[in-house]
Amino acid sequence: MDVNLPDQNAQKRRDQESEILDDIYRRTGLRFRHLGSIDRNQLDVMRRILPIVREWANSGPEEIRGALYFSFLTPAALPYLDDILIWAQKERAPVAREVLTQVMRLAVTPKTGRRIWEVYKGLGPTDSEALLLSKLAGVDSVSGEVIERIVRFLKSVEKRTENGELVRTFAMGPLGAYSKVQHPVVKAWFKRYLGSPDPELRAMARRSDGVKPAVPAGCHVVKGKPNHSRLILSTELDSHELIMFLGQIDEELGAEFLRGIRADAVVESLNGRDWLVCDATRSKRGAMQLWLRLEDATTIEAQIVEASEKRPN
Repeated sequence: MDVNLPDQNAQKRRDQESEILDDIYRRTGLRFRHLGSIDRNQLDVMRRILPIVREWANSGPEEIRGALYFSFLTPAALPYLDDILIWAQKERAPVAREVLTQVMRLAVTPKTGRRIWEVYKGLGPTDSEALLLSKLAGVDSVSGEVIERIVRFLKSVEKRTENGELVRTFAMGPLGAYSKVQHPVVKAWFKRYLGSPDPELRAMARRSDGVKPAVPAGCHVVKGKPNHSRLILSTELDSHELIMFLGQIDEELGAEFLRGIRADAVVESLNGRDWLVCDATRSKRGAMQLWLRLEDATTIEAQIVEASEKRPN
């Protein structure tokens, strides 16, 4: 056995990518270091290079196809929907199938929804399925069929939660996507869990029902960033570990935050865009602030900084 096989495969992929990038340069005069470095928001650029990428996706080596499909994650790819649907039916590599599912999601419009659904419903599921189905659910021509598939998934979640499973262990991504679906059947399912003891499921039910979480007392929302020159501590923690983390901060730094506030209420108020900034109610080291935001559905990014004299916006 060749112990260097992984390195050889990686070098092979780099050589294949270089060949594709050289072809793009010869035919357009546009030079890129990597396929992933191409700015897909520059639609004029994408319209020039997608015909070349399409040729390589149809005839190029299997090892590089996922990266080629990734180039079609742009509104400029809509004219290539026929190719995208053919690739989706033929592709077997898991990573490439995930990319194509996301490409199809981006291509959903009232006119394309039926074509995309007719292809996707015959394929095996992907991890990105909920993102696609939540988009298709808004297309009138296929909404009924798509909602039936979504409801089947929700019923499977229901059975597992009845057995005491927490959704964070098996369904956070899909439920997060489906909680944004505006169909009354889906909203009615979530509404049943407004009082769920499962904090993540309850938070998604509240989001589906349009309930905006209250900012905890002593905290405010900031769209900027912490001042790292004043940084005392930075870490990531599981959302279920917030109470334990606050206890450790009290023990190690002599600082108390979020006194008398339920941890789940704090978690429900977090998102991945803005920071929740909370002033210390007690501190042995001067004024401090706790900055919190979601890193992903179940992970909190936490930073403690010395409080500045001027509150950031």
